[in-house]
Amino acid sequence: MNRRRLLLALGSCAATPFAGLVGCATTSRHLRAEADRIASRVVIPNQAPRVAAMLRVCDELARSGLSYQFGSSDPRRGGLDCSGAVQATLQRLGYRYVPRQSNHQYHWLARQRTLRRTSRLDERTLRRLRTGDLLFWSGTFDSGRRWPAITHVMIYTGRDGRSGRHWMFGGRGRGRTGRHGNEIDFFELRAGETQGRRGRFAGHGGVPGMRR
Repeated sequence: MNRRRLLLALGSCAATPFAGLVGCATTSRHLRAEADRIASRVVIPNQAPRVAAMLRVCDELARSGLSYQFGSSDPRRGGLDCSGAVQATLQRLGYRYVPRQSNHQYHWLARQRTLRRTSRLDERTLRRLRTGDLLFWSGTFDSGRRWPAITHVMIYTGRDGRSGRHWMFGGRGRGRTGRHGNEIDFFELRAGETQGRRGRFAGHGGVPGMRR
């Protein structure tokens, strides 16, 4: 395993001397167990919501003048971060115990077998996206010890038939404004989108229980 893959597997543990890797592996197992516990708690609404309802919630939040606030998942505070926007959207649709962090949201989809892992965000991948998919990136900021090594998430909201542009909803960071001039907003999704200088696309997938 090369150093980059080891860093992804163990997070910041891989920066420690070799003698400490056994302890780091134990930490990694604990992080995975925590991710399993968090993902297993999610409750899907008995009456599964439709993607159209999801888009209406995204639109409402995008027009609310919300700022990007790292660590916030409550729109009443005036802002959200990327995973907070996903959590707030799904909670309004009746989901309970939605994972708070993007890595746990990624793991939730993986456990439910709706996740498609891919490191390429090219034109072919864009054509495969389905409205309502969650989009994931790694390496967008130094997250420390995190399993899986996912740091960013957005909601794919579809392709504009007139312009051919692809759009996503969420927060890209402080100072980044979208279609309505807000930091929590709709943003154009382009092939090769990195979501930061070191970000790497990690995959996409449908929200479990969501109807088309």
